[in-house]
Amino acid sequence: MRQVTAGDVMTRSVVTSRVDEPLKIAVSRMIDNRVGLLPVTDDARHVLGVLSESDVIRKQESPTGSEQGRGRWLRRFPERQVRGSTTGEIMTTPTYTVEESTTLPEAARIMDQYAITHLPVLDSENRLIGIVARADLLSVYLKSDQEIHDAIYRDIIDETMMLDRTSVTVAVENGVVTLAGRLESRNLVPILVQFVSMLDGVVGVKNHLTYREDTVGLLQQPPGG
Repeated sequence: MRQVTAGDVMTRSVVTSRVDEPLKIAVSRMIDNRVGLLPVTDDARHVLGVLSESDVIRKQESPTGSEQGRGRWLRRFPERQVRGSTTGEIMTTPTYTVEESTTLPEAARIMDQYAITHLPVLDSENRLIGIVARADLLSVYLKSDQEIHDAIYRDIIDETMMLDRTSVTVAVENGVVTLAGRLESRNLVPILVQFVSMLDGVVGVKNHLTYREDTVGLLQQPPGG
């Protein structure tokens, strides 16, 4: 069962900057391309940092008056970000990135943990190949109920668990899956529910499954019991 990855939803045409680029030019590129973040790369497209809207706004807000005011600002942020004038001086480091094979739930956890809105996507040689935004993570919920229904039978019931199709009834409404039917053993029920809940586009799972034989209970019985 394959989950949607960062490589599936990422934007491949990425607008970038260089460490020696004047900040004014980098900001102009952000505005012209309507992007909120520029990965900063070297000649081999290795990501050295990112220039975000927040970095630029922080630079704008830095005090230009008294040394006391600037001193307080410098205690909050690196000196290079307060006094700098190039992308390399203003950019944020370290940069959080993901691989092309990173699943969307994993990417979402990283964004949530570090309070970021974009993740550069790297190939196996750590070269920039795309970028994922928060909005891209929502794409899995655009799957229709019919697509989810078909994927449950094809990817989970048939290919992954190899169950008898007639033993399970699947209904999907607005991304919520209802499972009914009778499986051969009790231990298959939570496995099926877990697989379905992990499927891209599934919002929730209602479990109405029953089972013929309690294999868990049989395994726990002592010898001769």
